[in-house]
Amino acid sequence: TETFGNEPLGEQVLAYVGDAVRRLLTPDARLVPSELRILGRLVQLQDPILAAHIFHPDQLQSWSASYGIELAPLADLALMSPRALMLRPDEARTHTALSEAVELCRIDLRQPPARIDVTSTAVAMAPGRVDGAMVLFELTLSDQHTLTTDPITPTAATHWRVPMWLQPQRPVVAQGETVELRYSFEGGRGRVEVRGAG
Repeated sequence: TETFGNEPLGEQVLAYVGDAVRRLLTPDARLVPSELRILGRLVQLQDPILAAHIFHPDQLQSWSASYGIELAPLADLALMSPRALMLRPDEARTHTALSEAVELCRIDLRQPPARIDVTSTAVAMAPGRVDGAMVLFELTLSDQHTLTTDPITPTAATHWRVPMWLQPQRPVVAQGETVELRYSFEGGRGRVEVRGAG
């Protein structure tokens, strides 16, 4: 099956594969892919890209002057919860990686869970501002072969876009600091939250 979207679980792969396994497969059947790993990487976005997706004080001041309306209060409504940007692989690799990719969850597709809510820890390998978390996935095709959507991997030439979960709070981290990444999937929607630095 290739029922995987940019958000790896977004095309209902768990429900469809779970149904197919129950109704169609014999116990010795081979499932391809057999396993899905979802990973997250802390990222600092280039400033022009970040500014295009949040209400920035300089923008609001300029718009207020242009329209004659005080728009400064929009800064308080800038981003109330994480929001995913879908970036092409070539776009995704231009942003600064602040951590290695860490495993958020590993799913045996023979026994897919109904919902996921897990927390992992990433260690900052460089100082920077954590604007978001890039979500990647790896599919186990055989004992020797995997497919990855990691744009930093030289062999990752795929059609999938890379979800970049922009965060409402963007902590600044020092090298070696840890940051929690919470990944949840329920009701057909995934979500990544970055939880502070320590």
